[in-house]
Amino acid sequence: MNRFIKYIHKTTMKKFYTETLLKKTVSSKKGVIILMYHSITDNNLSTYPYAIKKEHFEEQIRFLSENFNMISLNQGFEMLKNNDNMLKNKPYCIITFDDGFKNNYTVAYPILCKYNAPFTIFLTTNYIDQNNESYLNWEDVLKMCQNPLANFGAHTLNHMNLNALEKKDIENEIIQSKEIIESKLSKKVDFFAYPGGSHNQTAVNIVKNNFIAGLKDRIGNDHFNYFALDRISIDKKNENFKEFLVSLALSNFLTPGV
Repeated sequence: MNRFIKYIHKTTMKKFYTETLLKKTVSSKKGVIILMYHSITDNNLSTYPYAIKKEHFEEQIRFLSENFNMISLNQGFEMLKNNDNMLKNKPYCIITFDDGFKNNYTVAYPILCKYNAPFTIFLTTNYIDQNNESYLNWEDVLKMCQNPLANFGAHTLNHMNLNALEKKDIENEIIQSKEIIESKLSKKVDFFAYPGGSHNQTAVNIVKNNFIAGLKDRIGNDHFNYFALDRISIDKKNENFKEFLVSLALSNFLTPGV
């Protein structure tokens, strides 16, 4: 769907579709979607464009838990790789977070547990190591790691634009972040998310050699690629529940063979 057609569809849905009709439209879709969150705040003061309010987040997770099969990133990957026909019959949802904000633990985590929703947090490891109060620390990560709902992936050392780096620096950012998380958690890290979605063939090749899949930060072209999987960003632009539903209604759900 090109941008102009998508804009027309989005405008039409926002203006003419009721919330009930949007819920029905989204719930009838088939396949799997991967949602990307960043910061979930319990106050109204944040101006960060990727921060959404706690009440909006819970409304979204409640709707998803009631109308989708909530699965882990590992489960979704296996279903896609194995051409599982279940994906052609029902809607599935995977929850991910980028960067490792502190409120992923203090605000989002209790909500995810309440609705039994699996999730993956992609950690920028130097943010964690610096003991910045805005980000998770390793104690937080280890506590969540004890819960089977939780999974952790790599998001580089410093959240650098990989397109701007030399090959050796790309390798360092990607591989060392993976090794640090594996050392801290004593668990294998299988998934990587490109910071800002920026990636080139060098980065993709490094991810292929070290992970089972890589994730982008936005829906882009129509070419399915396990090392550049599309996600739907949920942020200030679509945190409102109707905007959230429109975003899901307009998105391509991943299915076997796509």
